[in-house]
Amino acid sequence: MMDDVLFILRPLVLTILLEGTAGYLLGLKSRREQTVLMLMNGITNPLLVFTGSLLMNLYGIRTGMILVYAVLEPLVIFVEGILLGKALDHPQPMMLSLKLNLVSILGGILCSKLL
Repeated sequence: MMDDVLFILRPLVLTILLEGTAGYLLGLKSRREQTVLMLMNGITNPLLVFTGSLLMNLYGIRTGMILVYAVLEPLVIFVEGILLGKALDHPQPMMLSLKLNLVSILGGILCSKLL
């Protein structure tokens, strides 16, 4: 049970920290903007982790990872771009989403290599 919780919480916390920091550096400094980022990631990240895990179990790690990075991550970037555009009225929400998610993806890969 605890392993299941940590399986979802670890990547979520890392994503919130990385994207929150990147968002702040990119100008999303208000409490409202940071809350939007946190809530948005609180929805998309667990869905991505769970679905990615399911794909890896069904198709193997290599194929599952290809599906995660080739299909699911672009879908998350698109959905989050729409959410950022609507919630924050950002002038370039897709570019912002891409930047934030690249930070999160690269940070996650780096952390997985280091830990």
